[in-house]
Amino acid sequence: MAALRTALHGRLLQALPFSFGSLRLASSFKAADLVIERNAACKQKPDPSTLVFGKQFSDHMLTINWSEKDGWQAPQIKPFQNLSLHPASSALHYSIELFEGMKAFRGVDNHVRLFRPMLNMERMHRSAERSCLPLFDKEELLKCIKKLVEVDQEWVPFSQDASLYIRPTFIGIDVSFSREANCIHDTCAGSHLV
Repeated sequence: MAALRTALHGRLLQALPFSFGSLRLASSFKAADLVIERNAACKQKPDPSTLVFGKQFSDHMLTINWSEKDGWQAPQIKPFQNLSLHPASSALHYSIELFEGMKAFRGVDNHVRLFRPMLNMERMHRSAERSCLPLFDKEELLKCIKKLVEVDQEWVPFSQDASLYIRPTFIGIDVSFSREANCIHDTCAGSHLV
């Protein structure tokens, strides 16, 4: 089955238009270019015993934009906020999106650790490739996510029963009902407590 999937995937990639090929080979963003805007109005951290999955969100988010014209832009950590999507965004009409999930735990030594983060990056990269989304450097994205967790480290519960859940999300935000116009994408990583 894996051999058949590989053969079909290879034929699909060969059949893609040239512009799609350049999209897939775009150079990646760099964690060294990360811009951090601190939230001036940080929220009070909840009691870990009262947490409900996906209901409490940290103070910051990571965003990295990509366009066919400019490629990957500098990553940004900024105050957590709503995303603005046009009603014709490809994520809404053609499900041009993917996500991963990982957890950050606080150890008994008070150090914050991510659970198998490179496996998450490898899965996200594989999903981007299969979805014909722009490819990225896995190590660079992981460095950006680690910086986000560092900025929001007070959100990692001081508890052995709770963790900070990080949800890297990759969405198509180009405005078009045409399936061929997948030119603008946004990669976000938001965190919430579990």
